Amino acid sequence: RIVLGDRKPSEAMHLAIYKQEVHTCDVTARYVRGNIDIKPMLRVELKQRVTADSVRQHITRQAKQHSVWHAVPDSDSDRHGCEELSAYFVQKGRVGLAETNEMSLYFVPPHDAFIKDIGLSFSKHVTVIAAVNDE
Repeated sequence: RIVLGDRKPSEAMHLAIYKQEVHTCDVTARYVRGNIDIKPMLRVELKQRVTADSVRQHITRQAKQHSVWHAVPDSDSDRHGCEELSAYFVQKGRVGLAETNEMSLYFVPPHDAFIKDIGLSFSKHVTVIAAVNDE
C-alpha cells in the first residue's frame, strides 16, 4: 500500500486512467522530476484536451508546484489502452487533461512534438504532469 505523504522519489504510484468515465488503462507512474510533494491523483479522469503550449505555460508559471512522472502500462491490455489513448490525442494534436479544484493533470503522449513543445526529456512511455492550479 502506498502512503502518499511518505513516498520517496524512487517509489512508484499506480494510476487508473479513464477517458470520459471509461477505463482505458492502469499504469505505474515513476517520479522523474519536480516537486515530489505534488502527486498525481490515483484515478485520472481525462475529460478535456489542451495544447502542449498551454501545458508549458502552466508549468512555467508553477515552476516549483509541479511534478513529472513516466507512466508504464501494467499489462499488455493496459499497453494497448495507453497506445489507443495516445493515438487519439496525437490525432487531435492535444494533450489529455484531468482537473480538480486544486490540480491539473496532463496526459502527454510519447510524441516528439509534444515533448519538444513542453520541454520534456524523451520517454517511450506516456508522461504525466501534475501541476497545482493558479490561484
